[in-house]
Amino acid sequence: MASDKKETTTEGTTNETNEDDSSLIFCVDVSGSMGCSHEVIKDGKMTYVSRIKLINDALLKQLEEMKQTSPHV
Repeated sequence: MASDKKETTTEGTTNETNEDDSSLIFCVDVSGSMGCSHEVIKDGKMTYVSRIKLINDALLKQLEEMKQTSPHV
């Protein structure tokens, strides 16, 4: 939820800010089973990647997309 806040600078003047005070939480399974590998095709080659690596890459991609579409969140 966005909130309007007043911020006092070191010079004593007040600035209006519009900040988003919402939170984002990702719940990620980090148990031993996440170390299991899966076959994936990358750059035309078959390779094996752990579940935790796949979810890590997906979360980083999601965060990057969110940063571009909602830079103030």
